[in-house]
Amino acid sequence: MNSLPPDESRGHIINIIAWTGVALSIPFILLRICSRLFVTRSLGWSDGIIVLAGMLNIITVALTSVAISYGLGRHNVYIPIEHVVPALYYGAILRPIGITAYCLPKLSVAILLIGLMGPVRRGVWFLWLVIAILFITSALSFILLFAQCNPPDHLWHPFDKAECFPDYILDAVTYVAGCEYLSSYLILVKLYLTIPKHGLLSPI
Repeated sequence: MNSLPPDESRGHIINIIAWTGVALSIPFILLRICSRLFVTRSLGWSDGIIVLAGMLNIITVALTSVAISYGLGRHNVYIPIEHVVPALYYGAILRPIGITAYCLPKLSVAILLIGLMGPVRRGVWFLWLVIAILFITSALSFILLFAQCNPPDHLWHPFDKAECFPDYILDAVTYVAGCEYLSSYLILVKLYLTIPKHGLLSPI
């Protein structure tokens, strides 16, 4: 009786979803830049940040595709031994890039909201606090990812001996970062719906 799972790969599904997301995001980024440049004539830092986030997202998806070519998305028992290290390596290094790509739009929205507030900017300190906590928790999640084992390259050399702290520590920090990501999104939406809008956007 064969107890092994079927030799299936979900890599193509990951590729389709990831690159579809990239294809959908690019037109919206271009529309934003064009509208800020030619309509409101208020191109600012928030626009540069969103462009940077889009570029990092493309890099993340490209690295994901490279990892898939080595076996990411396939059950590890079927990955050729010579592909294990590169699959794990690219799967590891894409994480901090991807996390940054998903956090930067929140910073861009925060700057945009400050521009909408006009001269009376009540609650700006709270807005910056939300963004600061988001970046701190996200940074801790990928710092601990690489610091969880000694040596750190045990992440992509799983057959070598290493001393690692318990998985629940990284899991706890990752859950906190995820909750902060969701809560920051809800807070930004709430602030956008409640703050008074003062004319055209400030160029920041």
